[in-house]
Amino acid sequence: MTQARARRGPGRPRREEADGQQRLLDAAVTLFAAQGFDAVGLRAIAAQADCDVSMVAHHFGSKAALWRAVVDSMLPQLHINLAQVDAICQARGEPLQCRVVRAIGLLFDHITASEAMARFVMRETSEPGERLDYLVEHVIRPVMQHYTPLWQEAVQAGLFPPLSPPLLHTGLVGAVAFLLGSQAMLAQLSDPPPDAAALRDAFCQSLFTHFARGAAEPHMPR
Repeated sequence: MTQARARRGPGRPRREEADGQQRLLDAAVTLFAAQGFDAVGLRAIAAQADCDVSMVAHHFGSKAALWRAVVDSMLPQLHINLAQVDAICQARGEPLQCRVVRAIGLLFDHITASEAMARFVMRETSEPGERLDYLVEHVIRPVMQHYTPLWQEAVQAGLFPPLSPPLLHTGLVGAVAFLLGSQAMLAQLSDPPPDAAALRDAFCQSLFTHFARGAAEPHMPR
C-alpha cells in the first residue's frame, strides 16, 4: 500500500520543526538579554516563540541546553566576522590608524547586526559561573584573540595607552555596545539624532583625539 505521506529521512527535520526551533532560539536570546537567565521561564520563551512549551524539551532538552544552543548559534556568523578581523590585521600595507578605525568599525557593524545577541553577551558577563565560562571559551576569548595583534600594534605605536589587550579590548567593546544601546536616549537629546555610522565616526574621532600622540587623524570610512 502506498503511503499518503512519505516519511522524512533521518537528519532532515520538517520545515515547520526547523522553523519552530529557530523561533525558540530567537525568543530565548531576546528574553535572556532583557531579563536574564534565571528570570525567564520556559513557558515565557515558548509563548514568545508561538510554540508549545513541550517543544523546548523536544528540541533542546532543558533551559540550560537552550541557553547553550543560543551561544552555539552565534558561532557560524562569528567565524565570518573573525575572518574580516584577520584580513584587517594582516593588511600591513595600510596605515595602522586606518586599520584600527576599520576594526572599530567592524565592532560597530557586528554589534549593530545583532543587537539582541550583544545585549545577551553583555548581561552574561556580569554573572560569574558556568554560563560565563562557556561564553568566554566559545565567544569572548576567540574574539579577543583575533583582535589582540592589532591592539598590541596600536599600543606599541602610541595610538592607544599601554593597556593590556584584555582590558583594552573589553573597554572598546563595552563603549561601543553602550553607545549603540543608548540610541533611543540620544534620539531625544540630539538634533538630528545620530545613526550608527555617526556614532562610529564620533567614537573613533574621540579615541584618536585623546590617545593619538602626534599621529594624523585617520580617514573615517563609510
